[in-house]
Amino acid sequence: MTVQNTIERLAGSDRYSKAVKYGSVAYLAGITPKEGVGDIQRQFAEVLQTADATLAELGVDKSFILNAQILMASLDRDYAPMNVLWSEWLKDSPKPARTTCGARLARSGVLVEVVLTVALQG
Repeated sequence: MTVQNTIERLAGSDRYSKAVKYGSVAYLAGITPKEGVGDIQRQFAEVLQTADATLAELGVDKSFILNAQILMASLDRDYAPMNVLWSEWLKDSPKPARTTCGARLARSGVLVEVVLTVALQG
């Protein structure tokens, strides 16, 4: 039996797609705050709001997240407050696999970037 999957790309920018769907999985591009202003609470709250909107566009919610990669400019300063917001955001949802690491992020002032892989509904 041959299964043929198509690749579907959600509009993003001239450099990347917002998400790529293949089969029953979607791979989201890194989500950052629109502007690199404010502390980790402000930036991460914005990132989580954007994640919710993108998940809704895909027809799922955060309970469908399979894997999360959280990239942070300063683990020493921002890891604990980020975890408080993350736990609150996921309090009523299954917890995905997660990796958190320090990174030199692409834009000045940006403190966090989140990359998600999600299951899609049949």
